[in-house]
Amino acid sequence: MPPSKPTYIPVQGSKYANNVIRKVTPSGEEEISFFCEYCMKTFMSLQGLMYHRPYHTGEWKYVCDQERCGQGYMKSRDFNAHMKKKHGIDSQLSKHIP
Repeated sequence: MPPSKPTYIPVQGSKYANNVIRKVTPSGEEEISFFCEYCMKTFMSLQGLMYHRPYHTGEWKYVCDQERCGQGYMKSRDFNAHMKKKHGIDSQLSKHIP
């Protein structure tokens, strides 16, 4: 008889080994998910986790340099949309933080 609750098994050998969970469902199927170590929110892809983490860490790729703004973004298109909407700057140039 299969267990009533899924069993969670950490996946070893990954750069994000502490954030990866292999979920074994009662039917025996395996699913991989990723979780945020700050808020425990889960994601179906590593990309989703990587996009989410800067909300906690502040490690944005693109940061607005306008006075008293400092809004951060992971995608240049979101950054450019912010610049146009909030500051009236219509430019495809982005401020990339190395």
